[in-house]
Amino acid sequence: MIDDRLEEGGNEEEIVSSLGSPEDAAAAVWQNASIPKLVKEKVRTRRRRTAGEIFLLILGAPLWIPLLLTVLIVFFTLYLVLWVVIASVYIVDIALLLSGLAAIAGGVLLIGKALVPAGIFTIAAAVALIGLTLLLLPLCNLASRGIFKLGQKFFALLKVCFFGKGGKA
Repeated sequence: MIDDRLEEGGNEEEIVSSLGSPEDAAAAVWQNASIPKLVKEKVRTRRRRTAGEIFLLILGAPLWIPLLLTVLIVFFTLYLVLWVVIASVYIVDIALLLSGLAAIAGGVLLIGKALVPAGIFTIAAAVALIGLTLLLLPLCNLASRGIFKLGQKFFALLKVCFFGKGGKA
């Protein structure tokens, strides 16, 4: 990375200072590391378990495995429910748009059948529906980004819980 910036004509001291502290760089690398890679690293550096620890793990497995699975499933389900709510709001937004377009067509047909007041009212309602669609779409996008960031923070929290801060658990 430094070599690339040097080739572009940068000053080495400025490049190194712009990268930040080594702790920040290590934290960034750890944050972007995949969970399987962290598991392999943790298993490789772990001390050997004693016979008593293995016995207690096996003895307690009927209790802690279902509890762990239950907690993971509950968190996954809550995360999934958030995305289902966002999907339903997008579906409502699309339904409002399609209703508005259909109402415009209906209003034109009403005007064509000499029902001018009803046709004008229908077209006005259609414009309101389309306007509501345009107001709702940015809110949907904002909520989607927020839930995506919430998911990233949740998985980062899981990383910290299982692997410690900076991978030093």
